Amino acid sequence: HGYRHVNLSTLSRAEIKEEIMKAHEALKEVTGATPTLIRTPNGDYNDEVIKGAEECGYTVIQWTVDSLDWMNPGAATIAERVIKRVKPGSIILMHASDTCKQTTEALPVILKELKKQGYKFVTVSELFEMGEAK
Repeated sequence: HGYRHVNLSTLSRAEIKEEIMKAHEALKEVTGATPTLIRTPNGDYNDEVIKGAEECGYTVIQWTVDSLDWMNPGAATIAERVIKRVKPGSIILMHASDTCKQTTEALPVILKELKKQGYKFVTVSELFEMGEAK
């Protein structure tokens, strides 16, 4: 996501790389894992962002289903929106923050229904390995 929540396309390639690598080091220190995927803040990117990320050893990913949970439209609305739009290989955008107050109520509904429909939940890395990422 970058070190700060800024639109990376507004930065120079050097600044983009600095944002990515600052976050990289912080995540590596806290988790012990070496991240290789980045979903840019606000989904904002351009060719410079992609090139800068690749130079840092990252792949830029995006979502295919936006829950719009940050708008707090109601848990049922969030769940319905996601369930209607999911297809095999979908990446669902949801937020874990204090401002998204209905996500925790919507998520169990989404998971239950999608499991019922036969969906399996995997990490984005696993999705790439399966050749399912869209």
